[in-house]
Amino acid sequence: MVLKPFLLFLILYLVFSFLFGQKDPNYKLNLFLGTILINYFQEGTTLGLFSLLSRANIILKVNFPREIALYASLAQASISLFFNLVVFAIFWLFSPTPLKIFSPLYFLLYVIILALLIQGLNFFLSILYVKFRDLASIWEVVNSLVFFATPVFYPLSVIPTKYHSLVFLNPLAVIIHNSREVLIKGELPDLPRTALALCLASVLFILGLLFFRKKVKKIAEDF
Repeated sequence: MVLKPFLLFLILYLVFSFLFGQKDPNYKLNLFLGTILINYFQEGTTLGLFSLLSRANIILKVNFPREIALYASLAQASISLFFNLVVFAIFWLFSPTPLKIFSPLYFLLYVIILALLIQGLNFFLSILYVKFRDLASIWEVVNSLVFFATPVFYPLSVIPTKYHSLVFLNPLAVIIHNSREVLIKGELPDLPRTALALCLASVLFILGLLFFRKKVKKIAEDF
């Protein structure tokens, strides 16, 4: 659970710290936190993609709410997130970063928003994957594109200010940037962007749930 994101962090740090670490004294923490959160998104959506098909034998034999299979996948990814955050907390304790009372509360909010975003996508992905098996390869490419489109290993400052509004149309960019603001800088986040990210994740979750409940009734025919 911890090794994959930690190795990714280590590789990215060794490669990019010479470019971006000179101007950012907290580059190590920023990179590690961004890597953990993007890994949560990638792992959560990948597990969600396979959640129905991988449990086909149980679904065909036992009558239970099919959403449970998706929530189980999210729970599995959340356990990984928890252990990765424990490692991050050890790094954080030995770094001169300010601690504010609101920091853990806001960070918990961003984790909830990210979980809603993942689960909303999984409602769509799990149904579509049963019908279109090539979706796994396509989603792997999408995850790579999302990784490079989100300021994980590079700071937001390398992007011209006039394009920041476009970057923040990506909810992951809002979640990662604001999580760094509250946990590492000890500053209040941008609340309008937070509210927008929460609204987008909530709408996606509701639409995904409605789509899932409509399509899952006949999903056994495609197993």
